[in-house]
Amino acid sequence: MTDEEAFVAGIREHPLDDLRRLVYADWLDERGRSEQAEYLRLVAELAAPGIAVDVEHPHAVRLVELADTLDQAWREAVGSRFDMWLDGYEASQKINVIRHVRQVGGCGLAEALAFSKSLPKVLPEVATFDEAVAAFALFRTFTVRQRIVPTTPAGASRLRLRNVALEWESWVHDGVPMCTPEHVRAALGHMRRILTADPELAERAANIPESLETGATKFSLVIGNTRFHRDWEVWSQRLFQRHTLIGRHVDPPFYGTLRVKITSS
Repeated sequence: MTDEEAFVAGIREHPLDDLRRLVYADWLDERGRSEQAEYLRLVAELAAPGIAVDVEHPHAVRLVELADTLDQAWREAVGSRFDMWLDGYEASQKINVIRHVRQVGGCGLAEALAFSKSLPKVLPEVATFDEAVAAFALFRTFTVRQRIVPTTPAGASRLRLRNVALEWESWVHDGVPMCTPEHVRAALGHMRRILTADPELAERAANIPESLETGATKFSLVIGNTRFHRDWEVWSQRLFQRHTLIGRHVDPPFYGTLRVKITSS
């Protein structure tokens, strides 16, 4: 593990420890990465008072500006320090609240409805400060009571790491898996090419075996981890430009589907 990987891992493990962020910021400054260092210092500064953040404060505005220039995965790993709370709304705005909760949280109608009936509550799947501000602006278009506040120790316990895996699963015909050795090798070959095409994941391709045992119907390779469920879509778009890779649509073809899978670690 490199020094930087150790910094990031430490912040992931202790998301409320801003001293780790400040030490990491000094390390980044020493290497000429001033925008990342400034981002970390602003995260720590805005979280310090422990009260609701004024989204129009110059430091909050600057933090959002910096976010546009920095990698999303990095920001989620080291900058997740705030919660977006919905505290209440006028009865006439119930439909709007449900619709926007579904949009921001990526949840179904039943889940959004249950959420709307249990306020005050943290808006799900808001990862970074700039995302909290974007959600704040979205809900601000109608009458709703809301706030962005530094994550509490109780809130930090919700930031559960999830495994991101690339999974192949054979199709089944009349109850029999369609997984000849040739098609298994073709599926794994596609998995290898998908990973090799991504510079950050190329080394993962080396972990994929040339073939699996005859009769195997599924294979899953863990390729990373994240704290946020919505990254299923991010990873899918990153690797496939869609959610899945269907075997009959590629060359060489195979019987089955490749997909991104998010599971709790």
